Amino acid sequence: MEGWLVKRSGIPHFWHKRYCVIESNCFYIYLDQQRQKMTNWFSITPKSQVALMESKKGLRFKITQPEGKDFAFQAKDEKEFHAWLNHILLLSIPENTEKINEYEIISVLGRGFYGKVVLAKHKKTGKFCAIKSIHKKVLLDMKKVDTIMVERDILKSTKSPFIVSLLSSFQTPSKFYLVLEYVSGGDLFMHLTNNNNEISVDQIKLYIAELAVALEQLHKDHIIYRDLKPENVLICEDGHIKLTDFGISKMLNEKQSTTNTLCGTGEYLAPEVISDKGYTEAIDWWQLGILMYEMVVGKTPFADTNKSIMYSNIMNKNPNFFPIEDENARNLIAHLLRKDPAKRAGFEEIKNSKFFEGFDWTDMKSRDAYMFPKDSSSSESLNNFNKKFTEEEAEDSDAMPVMEKFGDFEYVSPEFA
Repeated sequence: MEGWLVKRSGIPHFWHKRYCVIESNCFYIYLDQQRQKMTNWFSITPKSQVALMESKKGLRFKITQPEGKDFAFQAKDEKEFHAWLNHILLLSIPENTEKINEYEIISVLGRGFYGKVVLAKHKKTGKFCAIKSIHKKVLLDMKKVDTIMVERDILKSTKSPFIVSLLSSFQTPSKFYLVLEYVSGGDLFMHLTNNNNEISVDQIKLYIAELAVALEQLHKDHIIYRDLKPENVLICEDGHIKLTDFGISKMLNEKQSTTNTLCGTGEYLAPEVISDKGYTEAIDWWQLGILMYEMVVGKTPFADTNKSIMYSNIMNKNPNFFPIEDENARNLIAHLLRKDPAKRAGFEEIKNSKFFEGFDWTDMKSRDAYMFPKDSSSSESLNNFNKKFTEEEAEDSDAMPVMEKFGDFEYVSPEFA
């Protein structure tokens, strides 16, 4: 592949037109189309990181080499941008990669726009797992290929007892697969719904603490979660929680502290996300405040069937605290839902709040949990999942058209090998 791109120079904010060529796994950069004056070149290897760059000036992407050096480029239009991006990601799949037929598909657990999640058993080891499958064609059509790479990278790099583990990842010509730790208790949304939104203060305290620890770990790893809601909080069989679904999470580089993409679930969006002025990891603490309010009151504070009204509520109104009897819970939620992100409570403020007075943060995983999922002692139990999905036919269809192979997607956790 070859053509003109605009390349960022060594001087910040300076960009120059360059003729670029990819041959085999090498990326060559020339001053001229005749390839007489080469200015630089580098190899694209499985260790190279490819990322989209957020910019209002054009469609940009960046390739970061293992030693830390990066090369940034801008394409003239969407078609060329995605052609270059997809070609760069096109590296050969390593031999002996995992295949979906190594698993026995037991049941569908959930379904989303890009694909579905199934309960499966690894035939060789007998281990149960949740397999998330995503159609490549859908991601390519939506120009979202980078999201699955980001999700895979986050799950590979971030370790926390309160974040679901990635066991392995692999791909077929038409799909990506993430093999995840199976959490048999279902999600918090199902439990709140089945219990008429009744949840004790002790339960709320434990769940908020565990989520705060998970978010703080993500922030230490320069990751903004961006999609905290009950559906993404899984309940383990021992009653503790794990955060899942990093499909819209954002990995920041060391020089980047803000981002500005409008994404997430409407009623959980922070004011600064809606205002499109750039935002930081403080949006995750806002979403934790929304979730805590929902657990206490039984609904989110700013919801409305009219999206414009809902966004106006988020930007301009204060939550109705009248239904919250516990003063300490009310005060913590109020601090988490401050409109100004600079004044919003973060991890240390949560830990030191009166709501958590006397709470032992040192070894939460060993604490007794208060909401035990029903009948989750069996690995094959489906009682904690929506029957709308579990009653679907359990199979992995491969009917989508054949698409490209993407390099460096495969991964096997040492614990799963």
